[in-house]
Amino acid sequence: MLKQKKPLQFLALAFGLIIIISCSSDDNVGGATKSTALYSLQIIDSLQIEYLGQIHLIDRNESGQFLLKDTQREAYLVANEKGEIIHQFVITADNKNFPGAIFESPAFYQNDLIIFYASKGLYFFDFDGNFQYKTAEPLESNVMAFRMGTKAIFEASIEGEEYLLFNRMGFLNGDANTQEYYDSFQAINRFNPSSQQTKGLVGLENESTYRDGKYHDPYRMRNRFDIEGNQLAIVFKKDPYVYHYTLTKDSALLNQSLSMKDEILYLDEQKDKGVPNKPGAPPPPINTFTLKLGESEVRSVALLKENLIMVQYNPGLPEEVRELAKTIEGIDGIGFEDPDNIPRDHYVVFKDGKKAGGGELPSQLESFIFEQGGFLWFSSVPNEEMEEDVVKWYKVKLLPE
Repeated sequence: MLKQKKPLQFLALAFGLIIIISCSSDDNVGGATKSTALYSLQIIDSLQIEYLGQIHLIDRNESGQFLLKDTQREAYLVANEKGEIIHQFVITADNKNFPGAIFESPAFYQNDLIIFYASKGLYFFDFDGNFQYKTAEPLESNVMAFRMGTKAIFEASIEGEEYLLFNRMGFLNGDANTQEYYDSFQAINRFNPSSQQTKGLVGLENESTYRDGKYHDPYRMRNRFDIEGNQLAIVFKKDPYVYHYTLTKDSALLNQSLSMKDEILYLDEQKDKGVPNKPGAPPPPINTFTLKLGESEVRSVALLKENLIMVQYNPGLPEEVRELAKTIEGIDGIGFEDPDNIPRDHYVVFKDGKKAGGGELPSQLESFIFEQGGFLWFSSVPNEEMEEDVVKWYKVKLLPE
């Protein structure tokens, strides 16, 4: 039997949740004042699945079915609301319709298909793994980018047109030692299934940390975003701002940048630009044995109706108290865990551009995954008392206190 292992959350290459968000205010850029109504995360229900493997919740469709991935077997599963697995399949490299390197977690598409964003394009399969169709051309160069985390592919209706939105991966191969890299940066792909056309959206705003003239490793610039109607909120891994946009057919119009500097306190000073990296070269490896962990990090964001936003983040630690990762031995070999002094993740709530609650995550919750119908779905903190083949996720709602 295999236990669900808690990931080493501060290794930037292996794990990267993260993202933030904002609403509206009188100023385009600024901090958030406190709202009179305080909101908190309250557990409403849960999903529990008995399964021998390492499964991660990815998405939920309008029929109440759940999409999961078994990272042990590289299998994809569909479960019903009772936690019963009703479909599962594996896409192998010898399949003539193999999509190539998968960049992000797949997602449900139009309720009855599963979409994969990969090096060969967008691929669509049914729940039994039968290939349906794909986009005409690859959308990105091949990059080592896959990560489990929050929902990463969204359907959006903008001014009567249907689109798919997902993270742009080409920037990971760019040369971040040049100013052109930051000037031309675009975080999101907007794909029109009808025209097969892709447009880049969301550059770096003036107040962005990445506009400081320093060198920023592209993997520190990865983002998470969420959409609600034609509204988009995005946060970057090491940038203490939430950027809130309105989507149009032509562009993404910035409504507001909301500061999170009161929460993201310990961002490391970056180096001056130096010798350019070879284009397409992988990032330098992280030396887990000598890297002290504890830099602040934005994890994820949920954008809800009525200008309500939830952001998950880790406040981090001052450099002088950071420690090395702990080495552990498991059935898969040597692994690593966060040092004991890493604080638990926190969350902050914004309502109408004002702070309206937050604090340390409830003790049962580990990581935000996606929002649907006003409910937030979280993975659970590993529980040694739970059977090894049982995995649990929580259905959570932001409620006024």
